[in-house]
Amino acid sequence: MPTRKQRRRREKAQRHEWEYVEVDPETGEERPLDPAELKPERPERKERKAQPSGGKQGKGRASRAPQPPSWTRVGKRTALFAPLMAIFIYYTQSHSKSGGSSVSIVVSTAVLILFFAPFSYLVDSLSYRVWTKRQAQRDEGSGSKKR
Repeated sequence: MPTRKQRRRREKAQRHEWEYVEVDPETGEERPLDPAELKPERPERKERKAQPSGGKQGKGRASRAPQPPSWTRVGKRTALFAPLMAIFIYYTQSHSKSGGSSVSIVVSTAVLILFFAPFSYLVDSLSYRVWTKRQAQRDEGSGSKKR
């Protein structure tokens, strides 16, 4: 279903009368065109060559560049996963003999978060470091071919 903005644009286009004309370059006169003379112009497609990727399979897929690691992104990720961790702990402790009080659930979740946040930052920094090294090798290798 079209949005309100799309409907308004379509109504506006249908409300106005359009007349297609051809301008004579020498005299500058306008000549009306018949609808039969109009052809939809399509730009010619250019064939793209597949660029080799650094992957094992060699498919020409462009990879998304990882962002540099930041604690704000790690904090957002931790805030997203903290409730999921708490729910997981609630269900796993509720089936144990101790029953799992709310205090133990909060403490267990906090301990998991204390491990999760630095580990998440470490993974981000490692992936960014590996990506930058690969980009440097790719840029270095593009100038001269190695044997």
